[in-house]
Amino acid sequence: MAKKAKKAKRLAKEVAALSAEVAGLKTQMARLLTKQRAALKAETDSQRKKLKAGSQQAKLKPKRVVKEVKVVAQTLGAKAAKAKSETKSAIEARMNSTRDQSPKLARRVEQPGGSRSAADLDLNKQEVKGRQEQTEGKLRGEAGKKAGDLEEQIKGKAEEVKGTVREAVGRTARKIDEK
Repeated sequence: MAKKAKKAKRLAKEVAALSAEVAGLKTQMARLLTKQRAALKAETDSQRKKLKAGSQQAKLKPKRVVKEVKVVAQTLGAKAAKAKSETKSAIEARMNSTRDQSPKLARRVEQPGGSRSAADLDLNKQEVKGRQEQTEGKLRGEAGKKAGDLEEQIKGKAEEVKGTVREAVGRTARKIDEK
């Protein structure tokens, strides 16, 4: 029995040593899990901050783009207005220079069938007005294209077509009067 008691004592010591080792491993495992949780929490917090910053930038971007588009639209509108006035001035200058070059023609023109005044011959006003509308329509369409405004592009094209028709009417009336 002494042998059995020795063996039981030895086994009890081994069990105690293994229990102590298991307890140490459990403690070590708990520390590692705590460290791992802390590292995961830190990474998660970092990702949340990045996501929040990206979300805020995404919210600001459309506002910035709208602001930029408005500035471009205003700039194009100013250019279109300037081009419109320049076109009108150029047409008026051309008409005045034509009148200045031949003052007799501007006053009275002898035609077969009688004389006609310059006002009667001014059927070209329709043509000039038509060309002006075409130019304005092209400018409006281009401004709409630059601003990305489909409605403005359509209105520009409609104005351009209206000018083409007006010019054709003026040209036809002039040809009829010439006959």
